Amino acid sequence: MQMSSSVKWLFSGLAVAALAGLLMVPAADDSDICAKRSGDRAIAACTRDINSGRWHGRDLAISYNNRGAAYYQEGDPDRAIADYSEAIRLDPQYAPAYNNRGITYRQKGDLDRDIADQNEAIRLNPKFASAYTNRGAAYNAKGASDRAIEDYTEAIRLDPATIAGGAALPYAHRGNAYFDQGDLDRALADYSEAIRLDPKSAPAHFNRAATWEAKHDLQKALVDYDTASKLDPQDPHAPEAIGRVKKALSTK
Repeated sequence: MQMSSSVKWLFSGLAVAALAGLLMVPAADDSDICAKRSGDRAIAACTRDINSGRWHGRDLAISYNNRGAAYYQEGDPDRAIADYSEAIRLDPQYAPAYNNRGITYRQKGDLDRDIADQNEAIRLNPKFASAYTNRGAAYNAKGASDRAIEDYTEAIRLDPATIAGGAALPYAHRGNAYFDQGDLDRALADYSEAIRLDPKSAPAHFNRAATWEAKHDLQKALVDYDTASKLDPQDPHAPEAIGRVKKALSTK
């Protein structure tokens, strides 16, 4: 059962860190904006922070990592990778930069580099739940759903509450892997847990709807597609699915 035909993929969040010395500077400091904001404002603040000369080693690596996250969010993966790589050069022991660079490689379609970076993040921090979730996503994209499920399950065991992007992510991703395997009941259970943890997740509602549809429970599918459409009105896929399901129901 191919996920790409009916189930939406979910990407894990980037690990954005606050500088170690943040409490010693005012709340409006560039370090704070760099760590907590997004878009052009974050990029500008991170750039000023990097050029300020105040930070070295791990602290400077964190600034590069945070600017990389801002570039990623702005749709500039090449600059994001450059900043993550500089963070790693400055502090080769800084696991979040490997995690983030791996995610960005995956966005560019380079799954092997993603897995290599997540491997290193896990080596440096064996309790890094986000890295397991992201490596699982890469394995699943390569068709290795069993290895993906192992990683998602380990992320959940470690502490899903620590995962960047929310505790729902490993459940949602594992649901995708189970869907790919045709194990619809386990997929439903994981999507339902993801929705319990994050009721406003449009992709989780959409994916559960697709699973209900695959099980031919069209009424339940319609409810979830409708919720997904309301949560993300800009996404055309849910309205298309609603039309398809309503048409199928009308012929019964």
